[in-house]
Amino acid sequence: MTRNPKGTGPLTEPDSRPPREELEQRLLRSEGLLRALSENFPRSFLSVINPDLTIGFTSGEEFKRRQMDPEDYVGRPVTDVFSEFGDAVVDTVTSAYRRAFSGEEQAFELALGGVYLAFQVVPLTNETGEVLQILAVVENITERKLTEVALRDSEALHRSVIAGMVEGVVVQEASGTITFANAAAEQILGLSSDDLRDRSSSGPRWKTIHEDGSPFPGETHPAVVTLKTGEPQRDVIMGIPRTDGSLAWISINSQPLSEPGETQPHAAVATFHDVTESKLAEQQLFDEKERAQVTLQSIGDAVITTDAEGLVDYLNPVAESLTGWPRSEAQGQSLSQVFPIIDEYSGEPVVDPVARCLAEGEIIDLSHHTLLCSRDGAQYSIQDSAAPIRDREGNIQGVVLVFSDVTEQRRITAQMEYQASHDELTGLTNRTELERRLERVIMTSRSDDSRHVLCYLDLDQFKVVNDTCGHAAGDELLRQLASLLKNKTRKRDTLARLGGDEFGLLLEHCELAQAEMVAETLRSAIEDFLFVWESDSFRISSSIGLVPIDATSGSRATVLQAADSACYVAKDAGRNRVHVYTDDDAELTRRHGELLWVNNLQEALERDRFELFAQRIVPLSQDEGEKKLHCELLLRLIDSAGERISPALFTSAAERYNLAPRIDRWVVRHAFQFFDEHSDVLPSLELCTINLSGASLSDSGFLRFVMSQLEDTKLPPERFCFEITETAAITNLTSARQVIKTLKGHGCAFALDDFGSGLSSFGYLKSLPVDYLKIDGLFVQDIADDPVDLAMVRSINEIGQLMGKKTIAEHVENDTILERLRTLNVDYAQGYAIARPQPLEELLLER
Repeated sequence: MTRNPKGTGPLTEPDSRPPREELEQRLLRSEGLLRALSENFPRSFLSVINPDLTIGFTSGEEFKRRQMDPEDYVGRPVTDVFSEFGDAVVDTVTSAYRRAFSGEEQAFELALGGVYLAFQVVPLTNETGEVLQILAVVENITERKLTEVALRDSEALHRSVIAGMVEGVVVQEASGTITFANAAAEQILGLSSDDLRDRSSSGPRWKTIHEDGSPFPGETHPAVVTLKTGEPQRDVIMGIPRTDGSLAWISINSQPLSEPGETQPHAAVATFHDVTESKLAEQQLFDEKERAQVTLQSIGDAVITTDAEGLVDYLNPVAESLTGWPRSEAQGQSLSQVFPIIDEYSGEPVVDPVARCLAEGEIIDLSHHTLLCSRDGAQYSIQDSAAPIRDREGNIQGVVLVFSDVTEQRRITAQMEYQASHDELTGLTNRTELERRLERVIMTSRSDDSRHVLCYLDLDQFKVVNDTCGHAAGDELLRQLASLLKNKTRKRDTLARLGGDEFGLLLEHCELAQAEMVAETLRSAIEDFLFVWESDSFRISSSIGLVPIDATSGSRATVLQAADSACYVAKDAGRNRVHVYTDDDAELTRRHGELLWVNNLQEALERDRFELFAQRIVPLSQDEGEKKLHCELLLRLIDSAGERISPALFTSAAERYNLAPRIDRWVVRHAFQFFDEHSDVLPSLELCTINLSGASLSDSGFLRFVMSQLEDTKLPPERFCFEITETAAITNLTSARQVIKTLKGHGCAFALDDFGSGLSSFGYLKSLPVDYLKIDGLFVQDIADDPVDLAMVRSINEIGQLMGKKTIAEHVENDTILERLRTLNVDYAQGYAIARPQPLEELLLER
C-alpha cells in the first residue's frame, strides 16, 4: 500500500496502486500545487492534517513573513501548534478538524493574541469518498478584521450621533421608499420607523401643505427634487399631519447620496427640524399684530408712530382724519410737519412732544391748552401723550404718540365752568364766584394795604311785579336790570346776582367816596328805569348797603354779613337809598341785637319755651252776656329766667332770619293740640284766630302742614280763623290767594290785619276773599281826637261791610274809642278797654 508524503496516510488502495514512479510524480505535483497555492495567498498558510491530527504538510508565505520553517511543524500534533493559546483554542481547532474528518467542511475564525485567523477546513477523499486527510487553509485576517471593527465602530458612532440628533433624518431611495429614519424623525412626524419605511415622501398619504394652507404636491418634496436633479434643497417649510390629528411644521434640507461613477443619486438624505412652536409663535405674533392693527384702526384715539429720528411711519384712520394727512403721504415726513400744534391762548408753537420724548426717554404729556392745526385749516383741541418704544435692550426705537380730539369736551367744560360761576338767568357772575373773588380781594388788601368796597343791592318792589304779572315778567325785569347795571360799572368790577332780587358789586381798588358815587349812580338809574310788561308798567327802587374792605377787614362771611346788614338798614330807613356800614352804626347795633334773638328763638323752638296767650274780641252790637268766646291767639317767649317776653321784641328778627314759619307751625300745632285735649270748650267757642307770617304764606309745605293738623285732630274748621297782615298778603299775593282759597274751602275763616296801612288797600281787597278786616290800630287809637283818622276808620268800615266783610277795630284803649266805634257800626272791637291778653287756659277757665 502506498502512503501519503511523509508516511502520513494512503492515497490509493493496493489493488489499484500505480507504479512508484507515478506516485512520486503525483506527490511532487500535489506538493507543488500546494506550495503554489500557499504562495498566492500572502497572508495565509496551508496544512494537510492526518487522521491522527498530526501535520502531514504545511507551507505558506506567512511562514516566511514570520521567519519560520514550515518543515519544523511536519509530523507534530496540531495541539502543539495551538497549545500556547489556551485550551479553548485547542478544543475549537481539534473539534473542527475532527468534524472535517467526518466529511463536513469547516469554517471558523479565531483571535489569537491580537491576530485574527480565518480557518477553512476541507476533507481530502479518495475515489470512494473516504476522507484520507484534511486540508486546512488558514488566513491572517487581522487587517481586515481591524478594518471591519473600525468600520463597525464608525457606523455605530454615526448611528449614535444620528439617533441623538434633535433633527429628524430620513434616507429615501431613488424608488421613493424611505429606508431609514432616526428617533427624532419618528417623534417629529409622530410615526414609528416601521411606519415610515412603508411610506414615500411623495405619497398621497402625507397630505402636506404649504405655509399658506395650500396642498404641497409630492413631486415638489425636497427629497424627490434632489433625487431627480441631484441638487441639494434648503430650508423648505411644509406642514405634515400627524396621526393624532395635529399638524407638524418642519423645515427640510435634502442632500443627494451617490457612489463614484453614478450620474444620478441612488438616495437622498432629508434632514428636518420641528418649527411648529416657532410657527405657532409666528402665527400668534401675526395675530397679535393683526389685532393691534385692527385695534388701532378702530379705536377712537388717534395714533402716530415715528422712528428713532422722529420721522412718521404710521397713522391710524383717526390720526389721518385729524391731521388731514393720508398715511401714504405722511410716512417719512417729520412729525412737526404732519402734527403742527400751537398754544390755544398765545398761538405760539408748542414744543414737539416726540422730540422731547426722544431726548428725555420718558412719557411726555401735552398741556391742557393745545390746538392741532389740521392740513385742511381746521383746528382741534387735543390732549395727548408721547411714549418711547424700546427694544429688549432698552434702546429707543421710536415713539408712539396718542392723542384725542377734546374740542367738544373742552367746550362743554368751559360752558360748565361758565355756568358754575355765572347766573343762568342774567348772565352775571353768581354768588359763588363773587365770594371767591371777595376772598381774593380780602387777602390782597392784607398783603398790600389796598382798598376795595363791596355793595349789596336789594330791589324794593320786585315782588309786586312778580305777583302781579307772573314770574316771566319778574325774570325779564331782572335781565333788563342786569344789563342796565352792567353798563354802569367798570370792566374790572364784579357785578353778581346773589339770588332772588339781590345783587352784589365788588369794586376793586376803589375808595369809599368813589364807591358811594357809583352806588348812587346805580340807585338813580334803577329809580329812573321804567319796566313795561304787556299793558302794565312799573317803577321800582333799590336799597344799597356798602362796606369798605381794607387790611383790617374780617373774613369773607363777616364782610358779606356787614354789607347785608347795611342794605337792610337802608331798606328799614325808607328804602331807595344807600347806607354805608360803620362799626358804631346804631341801626347796625339794632340788627346785631336781632341776631342775638335768632339764637334765643332757635333755643325756644328746640326746648318748647313758648306759651299761648289769648285776647278776647267782642261784638259791639250784641248783649255782652249772650256772647260766645271770640279770641285771638298771641305768643309769649319764656326766657331763661322764666319771664314772658312779648313778640314785639323778636318778631322782626324771626321774620328777617326766616324763623317765622317754624314759629307759626309751633303755634298751629299747640293750638290744635290744646283744643283737641279740651274739646269740652268747643261749644262755647265762636272763633279762635291764629296769626300767620308772610313767610308761611310762601312756604309750599305750610299749607299741607295745616291740613294734616286739621285731619289728625278732627277739630271743626269753622271754629278757626287765620289772620295775615295786609303787607304780607300784598307781598305774597299769589301765595296768599292760594292759602286763603284752600283753607276757606275746608271751612276756615280768614282775617286781614292792619288794613289801611297800604297805599292800595281797597284795590287788593277785591282779590282777597277774607271774612274779617282788622282796621289798623294807628287809625283807631286817635279817632276820638283826629277827624282824619275818624274818617279813615269810617271809610274802611263802610267799604268793608259793603263787600261783605266783618270789621274789627284794634287798639281799643278806652271807653271813648269804644263808643265812637259803636256809632260807626264797627262789628267787633279788640283792645285793653275790653280785655288784656292772658294765658289761653286761664281765659277758657273763666268761662
